[in-house]
Amino acid sequence: MKVSLYLIGIATTIAGVASAANVWSGTNLYYAAGLSASQRASYFSALQSAGMKVLRVWLDGQTSASTKNTPITSYGDLEASSVGTYDDTVLKLLDTVMVDARKYGIKLIISMHSYNALSRPDIYGQWYGTGYFYEQTAATNGFDNRIHIMNHVHTSLGRPWKELSDYIFGFEAQNEAMIGKGHDYILAHSGWQCDRAKVIKDTLGPGPKVVHRGWTSLLMIHCSTVLTST
Repeated sequence: MKVSLYLIGIATTIAGVASAANVWSGTNLYYAAGLSASQRASYFSALQSAGMKVLRVWLDGQTSASTKNTPITSYGDLEASSVGTYDDTVLKLLDTVMVDARKYGIKLIISMHSYNALSRPDIYGQWYGTGYFYEQTAATNGFDNRIHIMNHVHTSLGRPWKELSDYIFGFEAQNEAMIGKGHDYILAHSGWQCDRAKVIKDTLGPGPKVVHRGWTSLLMIHCSTVLTST
């Protein structure tokens, strides 16, 4: 079995800090869906030893058989050929990931999209670019239909993701939304993040919580009214 030093390293470099704090510390792995069973076991064991309790994962397709020097199972985007046409391969792969993660006391944060994919470009980038995506009603309506993710029925548990609070810590609309587009643009379009968060929250009901974040936009946007929940 080959697991890269990068993969194990991110789980161990802050072990002292994580283990000392009574917090929901965690890390990210954008290609977690492609890990094999043995890789997942090694990785989650390292995260557990580091005192981590959450892992943020992406749905963006990974077409390379090796990522960060780690061999993975490749998979496509959730929406590869058309907005609104779904290939659930990545969701089914993450079904297995979250079951394994729970054995080590780890829950997932589901990042439903990323600016990296948009700028690659994925189908949203092809249709709308990195500007119109945040500005046009057709783009936001299409994106909001990605509640398909939360309604995905887990292949072995038989319940939709939105009910799996024992396995999923929360959801976020997009990683690094609007990154690099500048202070004025982000403030002018702050409603995009808040509105997407409301769509997620309304779909979830009780259970996994909305996770509103994304680096650049996180620093400037506050949606306290939208995100207030019990």
